[in-house]
Amino acid sequence: MLRFLSLIVVATNSAVPGVIATPSPAAKPKWVLDYAPNSCSLTRARSGLAGGLRIETRPFEIEHQVQFLLPKIGQRKFTKIGRLSVADSRPPVDNYISVEEPRDSADRVVDSFVSNEQLSLAVRAQTLGVIIPGRLDEKVSTVGLGKALVAVRACEESLAAKWGTPKVWTSDPTPHADPRTVFQASDYPADMVSLNIQGDVRLLVKIGVSGEALACRSIDRAEFKAFGEVACAVIHKRVKFSPARTAAGDAVESFYVTPSIRFRLAG
Repeated sequence: MLRFLSLIVVATNSAVPGVIATPSPAAKPKWVLDYAPNSCSLTRARSGLAGGLRIETRPFEIEHQVQFLLPKIGQRKFTKIGRLSVADSRPPVDNYISVEEPRDSADRVVDSFVSNEQLSLAVRAQTLGVIIPGRLDEKVSTVGLGKALVAVRACEESLAAKWGTPKVWTSDPTPHADPRTVFQASDYPADMVSLNIQGDVRLLVKIGVSGEALACRSIDRAEFKAFGEVACAVIHKRVKFSPARTAAGDAVESFYVTPSIRFRLAG
């Protein structure tokens, strides 16, 4: 079956009697941008009990992978329905959220997805939260995220140019249905079922002036090629788009990156 879904240290200065020397506050982690081959990754590391955040973006996508970096608590890996929480946002949308504590990481990693709208709200609210009812309720600071996102947009433009797909529109193409909801159990590649292989893929889709998918390819790891081919075929067949438009309102060819499409086997 397929599922898509302060201890303050004070020292006296012996050279100058009566003067108290206090160390400068520890520097807060900075936002660090990494130009990866197929994505732009923005990270602010966890600092003690204060959670960190990692956001991975690509050109043309409207929803991005987000990881909350939290202190480990000896929690087993699990995936549940949950949601992101941002002050003053419209009613939240439920999504699958995975939680794990990798052996090679000092963090508990909480994986989800964040939209451009939620990022804008998080910049203003200076906080972003994640909730799994009864299991998880955490918030992390987003101070400085606004300036960091300016650099992310420049990274995305550079990546789009590398792909040969510069953005010439002002209004993005919009799918008539969430691409993650149009898949059926029978779409799972038979060879991947027999090998018990699961995977996630994102697709770069070229959209025509009438909203049709003209071309499609996976932008994820090569070992998931079969998933990419199947996913592209499904998108071609079952998803229509409202085309992108210029500032003058003219429909133009454009590109769209799907949210991560998850191929999972029952159990």
